Amino acid sequence: MGAFGLLLALVLVTGMALPAYADDDLPPMLPHGFTGMAKVTNQADPVPEGTLVEGFVDGVKQGETTVNAEGRYALAVGGEASDAGKTVTFKVDGVQANETATWTSGAVNYDFDLTIKGESSFPFPLPFDCFIATAVYGSSTAGEIDVLREFRDAVLMPNRLGAAFVWLYYEVSPPVAEVISRHDFLRTALRLGFIGPMVAILNWSHHLWAEGEQ
Repeated sequence: MGAFGLLLALVLVTGMALPAYADDDLPPMLPHGFTGMAKVTNQADPVPEGTLVEGFVDGVKQGETTVNAEGRYALAVGGEASDAGKTVTFKVDGVQANETATWTSGAVNYDFDLTIKGESSFPFPLPFDCFIATAVYGSSTAGEIDVLREFRDAVLMPNRLGAAFVWLYYEVSPPVAEVISRHDFLRTALRLGFIGPMVAILNWSHHLWAEGEQ
């Protein structure tokens, strides 16, 4: 039953009278509802709780909501009579979603999943450090670490296998980094023999792998 049918049934059951509107004072249009999961392409898990989801009608923002703990969103996208048939677009965490819809007053799209490419901060709702590299260089703001973070976000995170490797790294690296930070010999050996050469290779090949973000 459509929205109008539900309203009519309510009137018949309760005896309520529909308000009268002048031709130039029509009642507001019902929003178009959307609900579903919000995900990053090629990643199994949904985006983190609290992530912003926005809806736009013909490029004009008409609604916003946030993702719940299960990775689901429920968004009401408003509009006017003149918006009927216009394109609805979406953003998740400020990133344009792949999906679009056609705005229809009172309609509800269930299981309307939204997907975005890996340019967003996901799945890192917190600013995780590169623990071992930070221990090696003695600072989380070293330029070499910025290169490693960029490679992580541009190449590893959009890829399922790469993302799994990153999460494993963050699982096992804190205690290793703590040991390294207490021994100058280990710090120097890793900087000169491993981290340093890796950063040099990434800098040299930056024009190749950075293009994958475009």
